[in-house]
Amino acid sequence: ISSFEELVQAFSDHKIDSNTTPAILLLHNGAYTWGQTPDEAVNNAKYLEEIASLAYLSLQIDPGLLPYK
Repeated sequence: ISSFEELVQAFSDHKIDSNTTPAILLLHNGAYTWGQTPDEAVNNAKYLEEIASLAYLSLQIDPGLLPYK
């Protein structure tokens, strides 16, 4: 995904609601978050960082963990 239009199209293709999924990780681009206000977007970034940290620590405990589908 290299543009906002592609991001919107990917959300549409996969039936992802941007109101209930306020963050995305893009390969080679990093994390993007959003919200109704700038403060909400920052809080969503903090939540995403915490979730990523927990995922990393979980893989340290059990490297065989598979992604949730």
